[in-house]
Amino acid sequence: MFYKYEIKTENNKEVLYLYVDDNYEFSKEFMNNSGSNDLYSKIKKYISDMKIKFNGVKICLVVSGIVITLLLSSNGTISNKPVLINNNVEEVSEVIKVDEPGFFDDVEESISVEPDVKNPPIAETNPSSKKETINTQSKVEKVVTQKPVVEEKKENIVESEKEEVIENKKMVTVYRSSGIVEEIELEEYIVGVVGGEMPASFNVEALKAQAVVARTYTLKRLSEGKVLTDNVSTQIYRDTSQLHSMWGSGFNKYYSKVKNAVDVTKGQYITYNNQYIDAVYHSTSNGYTEDAQYVWGYSIPYLKSVDSHWDLSATPYLRKVEKTNDNLLKLMGIQIDEETSVEVLEKSSSNRINKIQIGENIYNGTDLYKKLSLRSRDFDFEVSSDGVVITTRGYGHGVGMNQYGANGMANDGYNYKQIIHHYYNNVEISG
Repeated sequence: MFYKYEIKTENNKEVLYLYVDDNYEFSKEFMNNSGSNDLYSKIKKYISDMKIKFNGVKICLVVSGIVITLLLSSNGTISNKPVLINNNVEEVSEVIKVDEPGFFDDVEESISVEPDVKNPPIAETNPSSKKETINTQSKVEKVVTQKPVVEEKKENIVESEKEEVIENKKMVTVYRSSGIVEEIELEEYIVGVVGGEMPASFNVEALKAQAVVARTYTLKRLSEGKVLTDNVSTQIYRDTSQLHSMWGSGFNKYYSKVKNAVDVTKGQYITYNNQYIDAVYHSTSNGYTEDAQYVWGYSIPYLKSVDSHWDLSATPYLRKVEKTNDNLLKLMGIQIDEETSVEVLEKSSSNRINKIQIGENIYNGTDLYKKLSLRSRDFDFEVSSDGVVITTRGYGHGVGMNQYGANGMANDGYNYKQIIHHYYNNVEISG
């Protein structure tokens, strides 16, 4: 029903503007007292779903340029009939004011894209055709226009029939870190994601693979009614201005390269059993990608461990980090000394730690990796009197495509489709 919102201050009081989708039939029943509570329930649900921090009592609905104002009573219901304020109103241009620290409390941040653990994808054992439900190519409407016959004294000139193709672009809503909510055309958004997520210096085939993966991640998330941000809680997105700041004098070269990768793969996405895959990805592996079951606790047929030896020579592969006893006490509630024993109890097939014992405490590898903000679950502990030195191999959760591996494959002559099929088992590329 609502596709965006804005909050502005009028007379030192907050006013919430809710924009009603033009495709939504704004029923007449909402324009009288009997429909007020039904309307309010929709408003209340939207405010709750979007985690809007709003302390005012005045709400304005913007319906096809018409502004309708509502007043809330002390008990939280609409206290009067909606009142028509203006029938020719421009959209409010003030920046949305959002309580940013808690805005995405329900979204777990990570250094790389992850699926929704609470709602794991289920592979169909007897798949039926669902291509109609996941076909995201823009609908094309053909409009035939014919000019009238113009009669002249010497000759009749008849304009030939012409066809004009109008493409309805797919838009995505992105919740920016600044608090602004933007509507961005899908392919333009993918350009900003590829530019933000992968070094533009990478081989163009790796950039193409990233474009298809990012588009798939986006379409699956939208199909499930979930939001998109511009940070690591979903996918990093950089607009043109941000890309210009990031690339500097190389902007024209890199933007053209990234946009070409997106244009060449326009509309393409990845499926398994005719459903969008969880197109998760990460920076660098330890030489093998990880099986999803060791990270999120459930098995996914297309997210299995595969060889990725290209990462072994990647810049982010090996890192060392020190954690002092003060750090360990704060993050884990323990202190260690030179006598503290460290023993790896279980590793996955890709050599990442599943269980580790430090002193008398046993930790899940994924939990420890997150608590200590490590780069990878493939790590070694070196105990000292001041704390520990931790050596990590790889960067990210390790599941799905890794970006440095994709670049290594591309440099070895693999194209983007081969890269995708390598990192995601038994999938199809559609579109």
